[in-house]
This record gives sequence, structure tokens and C-alpha cells, in this order.
Amino acid sequence: PIARLLADLPAPAPTPGERLRRELQALSDAIKANPNDIAAHERRAQLLDSSGQPDEAIAAFSQLIELQPGQLEHYYRRAALLTRTKNHAAAISDYEAALKIDANSAIAANNLAWLYATGPSDVRSLDKSLPLAKKAVELQPNDPYSLNTLGVVYYRLGDFAKAAATLEAAAKANRDGATGFDLFFLAMSHQRLGEVAKAHEHFDKALDWWRHQKDLPAD
Repeated sequence: PIARLLADLPAPAPTPGERLRRELQALSDAIKANPNDIAAHERRAQLLDSSGQPDEAIAAFSQLIELQPGQLEHYYRRAALLTRTKNHAAAISDYEAALKIDANSAIAANNLAWLYATGPSDVRSLDKSLPLAKKAVELQPNDPYSLNTLGVVYYRLGDFAKAAATLEAAAKANRDGATGFDLFFLAMSHQRLGEVAKAHEHFDKALDWWRHQKDLPAD
């Protein structure tokens, strides 16, 4: 009979969404059984983040911070999520908290400098951004991201010569070559310096880089 044949067929494999739901439930059960299970907390927070559930991920990283208040990575991850969800003031608080734990955290210094330089008007402060960006570069002289941040700060301050020099250094430090984040600001810096040919050259390279990107965030 058809019913017998159907009953003997193997169950269909769970969909990715079902696998995610099951793993999250298993992790929640593990945490309920042992609220101090750091590995389960971390895995759950990472899954919520990677599966596009930022509010739930923020709550999960908040739990981790309560359990491990000295663990910098939790602050970085929560701050990134807060930035993504436009809660810039809370993200700033997290990076400031990270710097209180470790005054030599280049990641916190750089990311906080970037928020102060490029965030919305209610949090933007170039006076606060510049020393943080300089500190990040002092801590990581060859880090392309820190150099890019400092170059952007110089541009926003109107020091176009320093901006161009720092952004060139950022492009050279990047093992994958210059990115649009360097090239667009380089183009604008050279334009402000009256170096039109260099401005066009960098702008064309920036557009070419942009056209080849597939995974850039919408904002």
C-alpha cells in the first residue's frame, strides 16, 4: 500500500531555518540548566548575530558581559551590533567601557574614533576623534583600518595634506590593496588640494573597486 511505502521513506532533512531553531533551542536549554555556561552563551550570541537577529544578539551579549565583565570581545561585538541598529550613543558607551578595561585597546580606540568622526550629528566630535585615532595608529602603526580612520579624521578637520598622506599609507598597508574607503577620501583630499589629475585617478579606482564588491553593507 502507498501509505506503507510512504511510512518507510526517510524523514526529510531539516531546513537551515529548522536547524538554526533547533540549535538555538538546545543552547537555551543548556543555559537554563547551567546559567554560567559561557560556551553556550557565546555560541547562542554568535548565532543570533549571524542569523540577522540583532536585538536578540544584543541581549545575548549583554548577558555575557554580566558574566564576564572584563572580556573585551563581548563589548566589541555588542558595540558593533548597536552601531548597526543605529544606537550610536550606547555603542560609544561600550567602546569607552572597553578602554577603561584596557587603555591600550587599539580596536576600541579606532572604532570609537570612527564613530566620533562619522556618526550622526548628535554624537559626532572631531575633537574627541582625533586623539583616539592617533592612539590607535600608535598602537598599530601598520593597521590599514586605523590609518584609514585617522585619514578620514584629518579630512574632516580640513587638513587635506595629512589626510592624503595617511590614506596613502592605509592603502599601502592593506595586503589586498587600496579599498574604496581609502580611495574616495583620497580623491576628495587631492581635489581639495587642487590636484585634479590625482583626484580623478583615485576616484576612477574607487568606482572600479566599488563595482566589484558584492558584500558591502547597505549603509
